[in-house]
Amino acid sequence: MATSTTTISSTATTNLSTPDGSYIYSVVRASSSALAAIASDDSLRIFDPRRLSVHSTILNTHNLGVTSLTTVSEYVLATAGRDGLVKIWDTRLSENEPTVVLSNTGSTHPILSLAINPDTGIVAVGTERPENTHAGGDVLLWDVRTPKTPKVRYTESHNDDVTELRFHPRIPHLLLSGSTDALVNVYDLRTPPAPADSGTTDDEEALVQVLNHGSSIHHAGFVEASPTKAPEIWAMSHDEQLGVYGFYENPPVEGEYRDVPSKIFGDVRTTLGCEYVVDVLRREYGALVAAGSYEKSNLKLVPLTREGDNVEDWELGAQRNMSYEFIGVHSGEIVRSLLVDEATGAVYTAGEDGRIMVWRPDGWTPQVQSPREKKDKKRRFKPY
Repeated sequence: MATSTTTISSTATTNLSTPDGSYIYSVVRASSSALAAIASDDSLRIFDPRRLSVHSTILNTHNLGVTSLTTVSEYVLATAGRDGLVKIWDTRLSENEPTVVLSNTGSTHPILSLAINPDTGIVAVGTERPENTHAGGDVLLWDVRTPKTPKVRYTESHNDDVTELRFHPRIPHLLLSGSTDALVNVYDLRTPPAPADSGTTDDEEALVQVLNHGSSIHHAGFVEASPTKAPEIWAMSHDEQLGVYGFYENPPVEGEYRDVPSKIFGDVRTTLGCEYVVDVLRREYGALVAAGSYEKSNLKLVPLTREGDNVEDWELGAQRNMSYEFIGVHSGEIVRSLLVDEATGAVYTAGEDGRIMVWRPDGWTPQVQSPREKKDKKRRFKPY
């Protein structure tokens, strides 16, 4: 992999006043002037991205532990936890209480993954596999306007923990899920629940595509070779196996066989000189693979790009693309989360050393995909 690499050092660091021994799990944008982070002390902290001073702290966000954090809209965040709840927070309020709580009536299965489509008001969560049963994790959907119980439950499509959820970047009714059962599924949320006596499950009716990555899914999502090309699917396993797969937006007709094209990179640890992959960050075109090494205390951002017309043309760290290496990363501890912030021109990393680190590459334009612009609420999609 012949690439030119820019080396970058940290410009600032903070522990956000978390207790000693804490991990910081995730960092996201909270508003145009603030960032947010969740930590292993079950807190949600809002802080200034330039001064790194903490604006507010919400303790005990979830009774059994917070697991997920995502941005809903300007000033609005969502968290999920092992208590089986999703909580919506308005960071402008001083009460430190959620404005909405989404509950899964009759179940407290821990939530491991969370995704929200702000244009439609649809909230999706993936749960942990229940202990001592043959059941797998569930994918649950709420309309945020009716939070008391999920609108749809997909209970048959995975047989292990649901570790990833992402909405399609262009088509709001398509949702991707990934699981430790090695499957990546795509659902059409417009599909109504099947009748109880139909002999099929809701999952079978809704599934557009099912991919077997061959190994437990850590992260997965959609990637576009360019703004004019249809998105495809990437998958990264817990043992760092990377693959990109063709995607069909419409489900197959009964009896139809589809040969799904793919580019399988295999275990990228040797290729990238890393021990783990943090995530794959979607850009306007292609993606950046964030690969870390606790032995070298570094983090690399390596471009995933495609010049040709076929899925097989995807390349990792192509010759003409630039890679970036952050050095002295979190004292050799694992990086849990990475935020490329277009507003400040900085990169923020969150680690198991309990710190946020800031990196400001001079003149760097990483082109990571920014959140979509808010649309007219009247155009809300109604999937049920």
